[in-house]
Amino acid sequence: MAAGRRRGPVSLESLDDAVFKMMHDGDFPAARVLDGIATARQVGLWPIKINMVVKRGLNVDSVLPMARHFHGSGIILRFIEYMDVG
Repeated sequence: MAAGRRRGPVSLESLDDAVFKMMHDGDFPAARVLDGIATARQVGLWPIKINMVVKRGLNVDSVLPMARHFHGSGIILRFIEYMDVG
């Protein structure tokens, strides 16, 4: 907040580590992102918005678990349709 930031979007495509790692081409678990979200909330970053890019065949099965996880938390979960432009 000293840097002037009070909020920012977070990208999280799945709570399932295998799906999360595949979509982000990374080697850290989704729990690390969830920890970052919790920390952001603790330091007063608000509102927190989660961007979930939904890609058929990869993470469609993650939509309901994500909705259940964030339901009632006050965190805004936004579903973004994957658009293959290449």
